Amino acid sequence: MADVLTSKKKRVGLLGYAFKPMWISLRTLMRTSFAGGKPNTLLYPEEKIDLPDDFRGELGLVMDRCVGCESCARVCPNKCLDMMEDDIGDGTTKWMPALDLAQCMFCGLCVEACPSTALHMTNRYETATQDRNEKIFRPHEWALKPEDAPDQKPFPYPELYEINCTGCGACDRACPHEVIDMVSIPGTAKKRPNGTFGPEKKIPIFDYELCVSCALCVDACPFDALDMLPRSTTASDPAVQPQLQNVKVEQTKQEVSA
Repeated sequence: MADVLTSKKKRVGLLGYAFKPMWISLRTLMRTSFAGGKPNTLLYPEEKIDLPDDFRGELGLVMDRCVGCESCARVCPNKCLDMMEDDIGDGTTKWMPALDLAQCMFCGLCVEACPSTALHMTNRYETATQDRNEKIFRPHEWALKPEDAPDQKPFPYPELYEINCTGCGACDRACPHEVIDMVSIPGTAKKRPNGTFGPEKKIPIFDYELCVSCALCVDACPFDALDMLPRSTTASDPAVQPQLQNVKVEQTKQEVSA
């Protein structure tokens, strides 16, 4: 290997070491100065590079959109997001993520996981500092104005695939906001050999007005019976899970008649 490198160096000669680099520099100078060519470098910091739309810069938080679901903190591989209470400007506090930007690797997983479009990757990239503690931000310290962020997308809500649901209630136990109510389906009780009937099958009913789209119920379901899908409607709209709404109406009728 050493013989091959030595032979290559010998073949380069004086022309390759001295005149060829000079010729390349002169050609670049002529192209950029007189021929109207674009230079290979920018006069930073006076000139800034044109960034693409999907550039992954510093994170930004739209406080008004944050629902405190903790999805960003759970999915962060570097654990640079931590939930805390912070003042939202009117004397009240809100549960939102704090950021340790010094640990962030700009993967964008928190942005993808955020159900309310509260997190965004900005085009700010000048993050150098001499003290790592200067890159630890409370929620309001890395906040974005709503007009500086893309439009909010419809919230994703849990949708039930009834064929996979066993009525185990794992989703109800995992929900931190009491959104889910396990409702019995009339006529689903199976007859036992001794002539008695077993319990009726239960399925979850969701109060979408209380749901914060944290997806904890989806993660807790052991049978893949739940999935998060975008919704622009609310629980009062019969277009949302019409079969489940009919079950709830039937149960209400039975309670009234009883």
